[in-house]
Amino acid sequence: MSTQTDVAALQRRVADLEQKLAQVQEEREIYRHIVQHAPAFISRLTPDGRVVYMNTTCEQITGYKAEEVIGKALLPVLYPGELMGPVQDYLRIAAQGGDVRDYELTLRSRSGELRTLAWNSFHRFATDGTLAEVVSFGTDVTERKAAEAEHRRLQEEVIAMQAATLAE
Repeated sequence: MSTQTDVAALQRRVADLEQKLAQVQEEREIYRHIVQHAPAFISRLTPDGRVVYMNTTCEQITGYKAEEVIGKALLPVLYPGELMGPVQDYLRIAAQGGDVRDYELTLRSRSGELRTLAWNSFHRFATDGTLAEVVSFGTDVTERKAAEAEHRRLQEEVIAMQAATLAE
């Protein structure tokens, strides 16, 4: 095999690898865009609770910009006082090795607004088996919970009116 043939083969190989790299980079950008703009609260936390990542929906719900909180412990800020108790229960479940499904927690945004989210999370482990981070997905169920409470209130009102009518 001549040197010229070897060079041509290497050039083809480099061109092929550059094309594959461009495809991977494009796909990565598509997935990054999807996660960043998903209509769900998506965050990544270190095992000790520091923010690694939060998407646009996180910023909208919490009122904090990602650049303000990356590297910081945000849980005590979002769950002050009595709101932290259920978070501790959530963390205890997660610490026992289980991923968490549809666990509702109420947070306080920067503006003071209370928002209830249904959380799903899973652990991501490093190659050595240690916990690398917790990835969480939160769906804002505040309006749904309010509608359910209003529905229950109206049902109770109807039942009370029916009972009063029967009593007459």
